[in-house]
Amino acid sequence: MHEFLTFKSGKYYFNEHYDVSEVNSLLVRATVLNETITDLPILPELATKIEPDIMYSSIAGTAAIEGNPITGDDVRRIAQGEDIEIYTQKHQCSH
Repeated sequence: MHEFLTFKSGKYYFNEHYDVSEVNSLLVRATVLNETITDLPILPELATKIEPDIMYSSIAGTAAIEGNPITGDDVRRIAQGEDIEIYTQKHQCSH
């Protein structure tokens, strides 16, 4: 087992002992899911709406990991210039 100290999250432990069949099963599943999603057609007007939604959700998710209470919807509102007073300036500018 190897210990790595990360900048924000503290220690992570990696172990080189794993169940090869379980990892292979997960890799097959991930490959199938990726190919399924990749092959789905999407209309351009939907794609332009989804991409910002994913970005706002990703920002909120990353902020949540760091203890920031901001939501995806509120990230969108702040990005559009709205001042949301329930969050501190630190919360609004942390990403």
